[in-house]
Amino acid sequence: MGRLWSLYASAPGDAASVRFEPGALLLAGKGRSPADGTVLTQQVGDRSFEVTVELALRGESEGGLLLFFNNRLFLGMGIDGRRMTSYRGGKAAYWPEPAPPARHMYMRIVNDRQIVTFYYSLDGKEWTRHGVRSQVTGYNANTIDDLLSLRPALFVSGAGEVSFRRFVYRAL
Repeated sequence: MGRLWSLYASAPGDAASVRFEPGALLLAGKGRSPADGTVLTQQVGDRSFEVTVELALRGESEGGLLLFFNNRLFLGMGIDGRRMTSYRGGKAAYWPEPAPPARHMYMRIVNDRQIVTFYYSLDGKEWTRHGVRSQVTGYNANTIDDLLSLRPALFVSGAGEVSFRRFVYRAL
């Protein structure tokens, strides 16, 4: 995976939760949410960036795209085949985003100088802006007392796995 990617809070055996197949990264799930699920993070150095990924659920799981500080502080979105769950402040948000039920979806997160916007698409061409935007200046080591940073992440929770394809990171 290279030096920019790492499994968050992983035990020695957790490397088995990452597999590769032609054109895809497969992550096996665990836990019930991003807080205790499988989270694969990418280190970045840009203040403004965009990340996009295509994901497909396999089995009973939830998968998605996050900006992840640690298991107590993250934001993003996930799908489980029935609905989209939005995450803010390290927990599921009360905002019920009216995304269609899907087991395959494209997701995008734009962090434009600490203003974060989510997008989703069923075909990777027509994008819908998520109804909630977030200001994330407080998502930092001074707030949560952990020497990490807010970084892009893929996550899977539940008993299944998720196939991730076409991950693109773009500095803005």
